[in-house]
Amino acid sequence: MKKITILLFTLVAFLHSSIWAQDDQLTQKWFKSLNLGLNVGSGFMADLSWQHVYGLGQSQKLRIGYGVRLNSFAGSDLDYTSAPPDFQKESKKDTVTFANSNQTSLNLGIYTEYHFSPKIMVGFNIDALGISLGSEQEGKLISEGVEQTVKANPTTLNLLLVGANDIGSLNSNFYAGLRVSEKLGIMAGMSMYFGEYTTDTKQPNTDNDRFRLISQMGFVGIKLYL
Repeated sequence: MKKITILLFTLVAFLHSSIWAQDDQLTQKWFKSLNLGLNVGSGFMADLSWQHVYGLGQSQKLRIGYGVRLNSFAGSDLDYTSAPPDFQKESKKDTVTFANSNQTSLNLGIYTEYHFSPKIMVGFNIDALGISLGSEQEGKLISEGVEQTVKANPTTLNLLLVGANDIGSLNSNFYAGLRVSEKLGIMAGMSMYFGEYTTDTKQPNTDNDRFRLISQMGFVGIKLYL
């Protein structure tokens, strides 16, 4: 818990300094926004993010930068399968079913946008590094046809390592957006959410304790330009 508190403090301090300590000359090509998204699919998720992107070239149509996102995911009767790449084959894959899933993650991420015009854009972003919190859950593990009860918590560390190598809970979305006024934009698209639990004990037959849900969800949101 002490390590989690320190990391949370570091992320908040980073966000605060990034928002308020920008040089006036630098901000002429930097664009900041606050984004609120709702995601529905295998579960429900709300996310709140702050992004800071830099306009490349004279047109500044392509914008690349970073951001911080808070994700809150909830679902019922969801199946989580063995997460490590070594257990992706069906013969090695175990499944844990949780009656309730609740995960909250705070992640630093990579953010990109392309603006076809001052009002029309497409964007992509992906979480890269952070932490997850959530209450302990009881699940039903099926391994080699045998069912047992296990307890698990959200995997604490979130780390983007590409595909099945990822660790923890990570969110990404691809969207089209429309700027409807000077301060407001709307977005719609798709999200890909990786949610992960770590069981309190490793399974004796596989030595695995990490289980992952991959959820594709529809996404809608609003963008507040700062």
